[in-house]
Amino acid sequence: MIARIRLNNLPFWIIMSIGSILVLGFGIIPIESALESINFQVIIFLFGMFSITSALERSGVLNYVVGTVLLRIKKADHIILVIVFLSGFLAAFVVNDTAAILLIPFAVSISNQLKIKPSIVLISIAIGINIGSTMTPIGSPQNLIIASQSGMDLPFMTFLSILGPPTIINLFLSGLVLHHYYKKTLITKSPLEEHYVKNDTKDLSSENQGNYEVSNKIKPIQFSFANRFAKISVLVFLSTIGAMILSEVTHLLFGVHVDIGIISLIGAAILYILCKERISILKDVNYSVLIFFVGMFIFTSALWTSGLIPSIMNYFPPLTLNNTHNETDNMLRNNAIISVESITMSQILSNVLSSSSTIIS
Repeated sequence: MIARIRLNNLPFWIIMSIGSILVLGFGIIPIESALESINFQVIIFLFGMFSITSALERSGVLNYVVGTVLLRIKKADHIILVIVFLSGFLAAFVVNDTAAILLIPFAVSISNQLKIKPSIVLISIAIGINIGSTMTPIGSPQNLIIASQSGMDLPFMTFLSILGPPTIINLFLSGLVLHHYYKKTLITKSPLEEHYVKNDTKDLSSENQGNYEVSNKIKPIQFSFANRFAKISVLVFLSTIGAMILSEVTHLLFGVHVDIGIISLIGAAILYILCKERISILKDVNYSVLIFFVGMFIFTSALWTSGLIPSIMNYFPPLTLNNTHNETDNMLRNNAIISVESITMSQILSNVLSSSSTIIS
């Protein structure tokens, strides 16, 4: 029991590191194969994007954007729908892990302000992030693994064209369902009504109307894009996203393509060169995620080498790859098999491992 409790308290990246060390130690996979199994495109991309989003957060840009959106909500009963959409779109472009870490403090603040359970806001954020992150190849590491290992030529365009519309529809429907479920717990007062109080309630002259003092409960976000650090962070972020999309356009028109991992690394390099806060940015990078993915690639490769994953896959019916007259039926059948495989493997190995395993299979 004690050993199990201690294991449950370990961070997942440590567990994955222990697993990868064990498979190397027992010789399940040789070191050369382990190094070859690491997808450095994913690692480089994550380091670059974590660096850029770290700069956006440290410079106050992300807090300003999120805070400004939430403070402009006119009715409290709209809060859930706004949070779901905000979480979804944020996760689609700054990686879901970063979005989750960023939005947790806002969840606590909003729940205190509206006098509702924090779980309501946190669940809305969790659902929004999980749905929204599927919209782009950079929304989650799983998406990037699928985009890179599948040999997809235009991942951004493919993801947005196929997954964009259903993602937006699902965000809207999820927001409506959550709103209906929690409707009785939400107050009808505007979140802004408690932000400000009159400096002098006795003096209501016209020249003092509109003279407000910030309440101790909620303070407006003081921020200016004139700040050099903020300017560089925004420009690098927008340029990096733009370069990824432009790379796909040039690939489509002229056959010239630059890997999105290289693009994100170049963006991060520019950031470190131009910003004086480079040490702080470097410290804020989520290295535990990077270590987790290195271990995950090694561990997954070992599972394939040992024959465990192929054995599990044998329980599923094979995909129909030959062209027949019933192409629609084959497509529906294959999609159903892949969905069941992905869901089953994600429950056994976790969603990141299952995405890698399903692609390899």
